[in-house]
Amino acid sequence: MFPRVVKHQKNGKKYEYLVISRSVRKNGKSTTEDIINLGNINNFKNHDILNLIEGLMRIFQLDKYCLKEDIEVLESLTYGPIMIWQKLWQKMNLSKLIGQLMKQRHSGVSIEVEKYAQLMVVNRLLEPLSKLGVTRWFSTTCYKELHDFSELPLDVNYFYLSQDYLVEMKDELEEAIYERLQNLFSVNVKLTFYDITSSFFYGEECPLAKPGYSRDNRSDCEQIVVGVVTSYEG
Repeated sequence: MFPRVVKHQKNGKKYEYLVISRSVRKNGKSTTEDIINLGNINNFKNHDILNLIEGLMRIFQLDKYCLKEDIEVLESLTYGPIMIWQKLWQKMNLSKLIGQLMKQRHSGVSIEVEKYAQLMVVNRLLEPLSKLGVTRWFSTTCYKELHDFSELPLDVNYFYLSQDYLVEMKDELEEAIYERLQNLFSVNVKLTFYDITSSFFYGEECPLAKPGYSRDNRSDCEQIVVGVVTSYEG
């Protein structure tokens, strides 16, 4: 059985009626048979329809269908944007790449670096937080329900260790990502734009820092040079 609206025309006026119908077979053909006419649809108010639905649910004890006022939101997890970035992550084949590099360099390490890397990257894209913040952010997202992530230990030290491993494989990762981007998005590298700047700081423990020409007129301090390179398409 199902409800439907039946239209009639009388004396030049159009009328619409709410009818309960059912599908039947007559003479080997499927057809519709009206069971009851509930009256002109224009005579029904919203609360009349709600009362009718709720009344039928009580009469037939349809407990599996909850009523509107019975709904209580217990949890709302971030889902849509995570699926988009995770899809791009998969397109880039990053989990497989990181996993292969880990086997080559640290075959005895059991930490799933590729998963911690994905969490840190997606968090950075959506809601940038510290490594400790990512462990709390995790429980507000659909990651906590995803099969591959639901049992992942959220010890913040695993995030720090994963970041250390990523730094070790940085050069290989960058080359692989470049190759993948070039294939996926037809990146044109015949023309590129770049710019550099420098930043001085106090201290002597940074292996990247060296004395050099200072744009800040601080030749007495060590500095690092930061560069940005972009393709013609940006």
